[in-house]
Amino acid sequence: DLNLNNLISYRTTDDDFDFTQGAQININNSIAIRHPFSSDVSGSRCFEVDSYDKIGNTDMSKKLTKINANNITLVNMEENNQGLVRESIYVKENTFFNLTNSIVSGFAPFVLLEGNIGNGDVNLSKISFKNLIVNNCNGAITSEAGGANATIQQFYSNPAFDINYTTFKNSQLFTTPNIKGNPDFRMNVNNTIAIGN
Repeated sequence: DLNLNNLISYRTTDDDFDFTQGAQININNSIAIRHPFSSDVSGSRCFEVDSYDKIGNTDMSKKLTKINANNITLVNMEENNQGLVRESIYVKENTFFNLTNSIVSGFAPFVLLEGNIGNGDVNLSKISFKNLIVNNCNGAITSEAGGANATIQQFYSNPAFDINYTTFKNSQLFTTPNIKGNPDFRMNVNNTIAIGN
């Protein structure tokens, strides 16, 4: 496994964290700051996670991609209604992804699952979330195969996942989310979620 700590990705035009080909990664205490005008035509996300580009060119006897992400902040700095804001995380089939103790703010939707994942427990159990604040996201965990969304929503609504959906402004959620000054994307201690109310 490769351990990645304290990474900062700022306004990239491609994906901030893109893992494939069986990568075994533990990523901790990292942030991706996105802007909707900084993206490419194929779609740019904070996380894009897959195990292969084409299954026909892949040795399926090798490990599948497995990403454990902890204490991650994914934030879109711009409110934009021109269709430029995309999902924060895109996960393809045959991939393990685990996001814990993290904040995601300002995306549409929060997570997009490749349609091939479907809505079965076997596939969904490879993708887990725990102790998250999902703020101002237009949509939760959705699939490219729209017919699977109801079951997916039910699966991830289990209280054990502890996913909290909120609608705060970035200035309320984060300590100092001003990029032009000294930004501080820690949770605002005066926020009612931060103090447990």
